[in-house]
Amino acid sequence: MRQKVGWRALFFFFAFVFLNSSAVLASARQIPEVNEKAAREYQKKLDEQKKQKQQERENNRQENEQEPDQEAAKPAEKSQEEICRELLAEKCRQLLEEERQKTQPPSPIFPVEPDLHDTYFKAGLVNNTGELFQDRLNNGFGYSLNSLRIDIETHFDSRHLFIFYGWSFGYRKEDVRKAESGHFLNFKTFSRFDMDPFYVKFGPGIEWGMPGTEFDQTEFVYDGKHNLLRYDHVFLERNFWIPNSEKFHKAGVLYPTVDLAGGFRNSHFILEAGLMWNVYRFGIQSFDLTTNGFQVEKRFKMLPGFVVSAGFAPY
Repeated sequence: MRQKVGWRALFFFFAFVFLNSSAVLASARQIPEVNEKAAREYQKKLDEQKKQKQQERENNRQENEQEPDQEAAKPAEKSQEEICRELLAEKCRQLLEEERQKTQPPSPIFPVEPDLHDTYFKAGLVNNTGELFQDRLNNGFGYSLNSLRIDIETHFDSRHLFIFYGWSFGYRKEDVRKAESGHFLNFKTFSRFDMDPFYVKFGPGIEWGMPGTEFDQTEFVYDGKHNLLRYDHVFLERNFWIPNSEKFHKAGVLYPTVDLAGGFRNSHFILEAGLMWNVYRFGIQSFDLTTNGFQVEKRFKMLPGFVVSAGFAPY
């Protein structure tokens, strides 16, 4: 009886041990699978955390880049003192503008166009031919002069000082055969009557310079036996100073001139022809040998000249 009980107990012991060992072996076989699954889940979780951290760093970097731009674009906050100063300046500008509008004259109904003008460089020829004092002398004194003139002439598009439409400044060389005399400077103004593109102009001027000897002439009168009875001397009266004339107090002339001309002009060219009068004062000295009489007379004389000129506008 005791032997049977021992074998049974031993049987149950070994059976228990076998069963437990089978369970342990089964559990041991399941441990690697569980560990591998857990490792994969853990690695996945680590990867997700890494991606999340990288995304956060990227977001932070973008925000850091945008913040300076936003700060730069954001207007600086103004202090109360600056705001008051700007408001005061704006109010002053408004008051000044209102005052200016009160004092400003009303705008014209018909606006005035800006004053335009054309300036020309001109070159021309002058011919003076005529007789002096035929009523006073037996035969009169003839003269014939050819002159060259160069002018800078400006034409305005509107009147100045009521009547003037332009001015000119020029040089005239009288009797081109002689270099030592016959040099004149002139300044002229004129009025103009437009018949676009043609015009007629008239105006006064003044001329200063050193004349030649063309107007200094003497006429002798003889009888039938060639005896001298009388002589008459005509001369242009010098009335003004010129350089290099220390020996003569008045060796030059300063006399008025008058121009009347017509022509064609545009913004580039000008062509003109007309008359020019020089107003000179002459002296006449007469000596009669039969009576020993001497007489001096002064007369003004307008000497006409025909003028042709052409020019261009440099701009």
